[in-house]
Amino acid sequence: MDGKRLYLVALLDRETEQKLDAVTRNLTGLGLCENPQISIPFHITLADFEPALEAQVVHRVREVCTRLAPFTLQLSHIGLFGLKVLFAAPAVNRELLELHDALAPQEPATGAHAWVPHVTLLIDEPEGNISKAVPIVAEMFAPTKARVESVAVYEYPPARFVGKFHLDG
Repeated sequence: MDGKRLYLVALLDRETEQKLDAVTRNLTGLGLCENPQISIPFHITLADFEPALEAQVVHRVREVCTRLAPFTLQLSHIGLFGLKVLFAAPAVNRELLELHDALAPQEPATGAHAWVPHVTLLIDEPEGNISKAVPIVAEMFAPTKARVESVAVYEYPPARFVGKFHLDG
């Protein structure tokens, strides 16, 4: 395979998008962020699959979204994956776990990492900027309620939008 994967992502409401965008625009203005969004909106990644499974994945996402309702969660804190990724993280609630469990494979792939729900704000670009960005984001960040209303499917890299499905349950 060429490194491409299908990603299932929980999309956030417009107001939350705007708040997070303000943070990344500030980082861009300070020269700490070259490309805050890679043509995929702010999101919480739920699962990933081989691209060959696209038809089955889309069918599953559509089915799950018809029975689950939109929900609110709290983006409660910021965090780091080493000094490579700076993110906002939700206080995990029952609805987020239910959505993840309904869409993620039951058995993790060999070598797969444990699921850590998060919304990426900055990926180490260029190297060393994460440590400069942390105090800025910490100052700007305030816990906020976010609403998850839909799930999208993207193939990456490069980003290719496959579909968006509203939680209608």
